[in-house]
Amino acid sequence: MSSCLCMNKENGTKGKRLDFLRVIMLIGSVPLLSAIIILTICAATKMENELETSTYARLRACAISVQKYFEWDIREDILEKDDVSYEFIDSLQKDEIELTFFEGDTRFITSIKDKSGNRVEGTKASEEVWNIVKTGKDYQSDGIDISGAKYYVYYTPVCTDDGKVIGMAFAGEKEAIVNDAKNNLMISFVKIALVLTVVYLIILIWLVPSVPVSLLGAFLIAIFGFFFATVSSRMVGLIGSSNNPVSGMAIATLLIATMIIKASGKTGIDGMKAAIAIGSVICIVAAIAGDTSQDLKTGYLLGATPKKQQIGELIGVVASGLAIGGVLYLLNTAWGYGSAEVPAPQATLMKMIVEGIMGGKLPWTLVFIGVFLAIGLEILRIPVMPFAIGLYLPIYLNATIMIGGVVRMFVDGRKNVDAKTKEAQATDGTLYCAGMIAGEGLVGILLAILAVVNVSSVFDLSGSINLGNAGGVILMLLMILSLLKFSIWNKKKA
Repeated sequence: MSSCLCMNKENGTKGKRLDFLRVIMLIGSVPLLSAIIILTICAATKMENELETSTYARLRACAISVQKYFEWDIREDILEKDDVSYEFIDSLQKDEIELTFFEGDTRFITSIKDKSGNRVEGTKASEEVWNIVKTGKDYQSDGIDISGAKYYVYYTPVCTDDGKVIGMAFAGEKEAIVNDAKNNLMISFVKIALVLTVVYLIILIWLVPSVPVSLLGAFLIAIFGFFFATVSSRMVGLIGSSNNPVSGMAIATLLIATMIIKASGKTGIDGMKAAIAIGSVICIVAAIAGDTSQDLKTGYLLGATPKKQQIGELIGVVASGLAIGGVLYLLNTAWGYGSAEVPAPQATLMKMIVEGIMGGKLPWTLVFIGVFLAIGLEILRIPVMPFAIGLYLPIYLNATIMIGGVVRMFVDGRKNVDAKTKEAQATDGTLYCAGMIAGEGLVGILLAILAVVNVSSVFDLSGSINLGNAGGVILMLLMILSLLKFSIWNKKKA
């Protein structure tokens, strides 16, 4: 007995030391991440500036080549447009660089063409450019409009033997090409930053004491989160939020994660806690990914700004996380999960899966029968998810879901009503039902608060009034009638 107590004490001490070490590492990782972010931004900015500098250097070399070519023609007094000149001017087209020789401020010969394919010869440079170049100075800039396109440009003076400026040599590159190169560079740095961020998040998940996972568990969260967030987002974006397979992905994660954790040697309550934590995180990841995709799709249809939507999504995640955490704690305090008031059927299913794998008692034959049956049904385009959900949900929930489906089938199946009216009535009914769902949630929170403060010891309404099964049926009929009243029987004012 004493040896067991000593062992438990020793394990508790080790656990506290480990948690303390993880907290210290967590605190130390914050300035490290900040330094990495700052260095990445600085490196990206420097590389962008270097790219711009190299662009001007390349354009300068090309402009000087034009200058030297036509200075020789000027000295020989043979300045003219010929095939050789055009061949030279067009020589850098494959490198997306445009060349021009100016006689004064007028384009004498150029590789730049308008939308019709004609060379823009005879057009003039801006006064700002010519006023600088005619003094013998070079000119470089970006955002210069030439024939409807923006260019990075470099101008250098063309002089006679006595040093008189009689024209300009020009080299330019479309701003779009340079910007594409900048964007590709930034994408490379973004990819590096994303990889570093993912590594940091994996370490962060591992270090946070409240998340009971090892480094392996944190890695599994990152892997499953990436793939299942992609699946969820795509499914919701293409079909709709009703087709978000959150339950299936959470259960698949539990199956695989629990087997991996067990294979790593971590069994017992710690292994089960880690598996449940991984499954919970992936469930939340998939749900948020699907919701975000649905919101962005809706926002696009309504003309919303994606940037502002993303800010709203982040605020919503933080606010809802705080609110839901409090509600979950309240429900557990009031009744406890798994009780008659809060049966938590899906949580019970997840518990059975984890315990079955860890204990080696999971009926794999039934699991694989279900897997192959689901594959066959999906091939036949028969939705298997409603059937599977109906198996583990309590009968009173299944019954009410079925009744709601029957009502909707009746509403949609009417023959003497046009499609537009049906759609409007279905929308009204959906909004009314959404209100009932929200109301049920709010009443549930109110009842939990009353249960926590033990109002029943003073005033027990359920003990005084018991409608029984007949009363439940009557209330269900009244709910159906109210739904019909606010949908198909709703007389809207003109």
